[in-house]
Amino acid sequence: MMNLADLAINKGNNCFYEIYNEDTGKVDGGWQQGGQWNSVYDQTWSATGYINMVFSGLLGMSFSTSGVTFAPNFKLMKDLGFKELKDLRYQMGTLDVKMVGTGSKLSAMLVNGVKYNLKKPIVATQGRTIIEFVMAE
Repeated sequence: MMNLADLAINKGNNCFYEIYNEDTGKVDGGWQQGGQWNSVYDQTWSATGYINMVFSGLLGMSFSTSGVTFAPNFKLMKDLGFKELKDLRYQMGTLDVKMVGTGSKLSAMLVNGVKYNLKKPIVATQGRTIIEFVMAE
């Protein structure tokens, strides 16, 4: 995930390109149909893939008609230095997701300051919903 973010930020001028060189990571359209091609910028499928890694791989978000559930990868969150994802539009409201504390184990999950069951779907509300993963040793 960090490698893909690096491609967009450091090698892609803050956008996702269609193709990168597999050895150097530089923007490169590759050799196609007998010639070197340019790589196209602002490719939403690349950005969508990155967002999916954050939503599914990092936060373990699963969306349903009942709401959104989380199954976070806490080790990866800690390794990446994840602190907060703000202003995520969800249905009629906005989600803020935070990792609080320095430990490696989940002590509590809070939704708007109230202890919440990790496996229970969070129903969208109008306004801001703050989800906190409180970590401890």
